[in-house]
Amino acid sequence: MSYLPEMILLLLLPLFQDAPAIRAAAERSIPLIQKSALSFSTKAACFSCHHHTLPILSLNAAQAQGLTVEALDKLTKAALEGLDPAPKAGLSAICSGSETRPAWGLWTLELLGQGPGPASNDLGRRLAARLEQTPLPLSESSLALRAISKFRIGTVHPGVEEWARKELNTIARLQPRNAPERAARVLTLFQAGRLTRDPAAELLRDQRGDGGWSPTPMDG
Repeated sequence: MSYLPEMILLLLLPLFQDAPAIRAAAERSIPLIQKSALSFSTKAACFSCHHHTLPILSLNAAQAQGLTVEALDKLTKAALEGLDPAPKAGLSAICSGSETRPAWGLWTLELLGQGPGPASNDLGRRLAARLEQTPLPLSESSLALRAISKFRIGTVHPGVEEWARKELNTIARLQPRNAPERAARVLTLFQAGRLTRDPAAELLRDQRGDGGWSPTPMDG
């Protein structure tokens, strides 16, 4: 499942003018996030971008807004164990996350209060190499832009700075095709200080009755 729309609502809750409606939508999504994330953690010992990074961010934001969460400690422990670069096999053993989506690993380190170190250095190297090889999905581009700034990856890999400048301009012009893309675009522009209008109405329109969002194409 994708947690991006839920996460955006929780992160931007204090900024929305229609706070009661946004808060109610966020509250409906929390049980779904916790159930899915905990289910993964009981079945796999590795790190997962969608089952650790996004739930941890979402639940942290929810807790900061006074909403009730129950799974944060368990998910934090599972993520740290999955990101541990120690002898067992190092970062190469973190499912596919560190290999194919290093930006997710870097964001998770940030969420868990981890500064620059062996893990972030290794993931930064992987990210720089990935940017040279293939275009990134929108959600991953958003995280890569944040990681480049947070961990100063450009000081070691100068080429990523030019990529970041071009990618931000591309995302600003993008017309999202579905709810996860819309949410990723909102997050990227918000972090860059380039969010020019309130996206609340668009996100609320697409929430399902069970509190989640469908990744299918949207009308209009």
